[in-house]
Amino acid sequence: MVFNEQTANRIAIFDPKTETLTEYMVPSKNPGWADCEQIKDCGLAQIFDFTIDGSKIWFTEWVENNIGVVDTSIGLPFEVELDTDQITLGKGDTATIILKVLPLTSSDIPNVTITYSSTAQFSDIVINTDIDQFQLDFDGPRVIQTSITANENALNNIYKVLIGAQTDEVAISKYVTVKIVQ
Repeated sequence: MVFNEQTANRIAIFDPKTETLTEYMVPSKNPGWADCEQIKDCGLAQIFDFTIDGSKIWFTEWVENNIGVVDTSIGLPFEVELDTDQITLGKGDTATIILKVLPLTSSDIPNVTITYSSTAQFSDIVINTDIDQFQLDFDGPRVIQTSITANENALNNIYKVLIGAQTDEVAISKYVTVKIVQ
């Protein structure tokens, strides 16, 4: 499934079988179309439409008057793995999962940032990692300890937590299903 992340300035591909989200950053950024104020690397291209032709996703940048393409046949610089895709937590409990970021290139990748988000409301789920940013060396994976905590007042429910890594060109993440019980 391919979709436009309008205000994130990205084209995304979601694989529902593996619950993997790959997001390609669009480099054009017009600060006049976003609330940038004093932020330096800010703005939107206003991706208006896209079409898929084989391994290429063609799109228009309405604000910048450009036509762009994402070529998905070009290999990604890294991949991510989680040691589990489901956890069950009681209120106040914490589980630790392992995120592995594996290099797929023959050179180091500087400035890799860990990303995460949750479908939980307020602070029902709190996510922490042992590192926020790192250099991914070409000769081995980086292992990141990720703790997921259910708040004492969290609602019993099933949530999705998205955990991954990103560079300034691409973000790759996977979903973990979190079930909060009494």
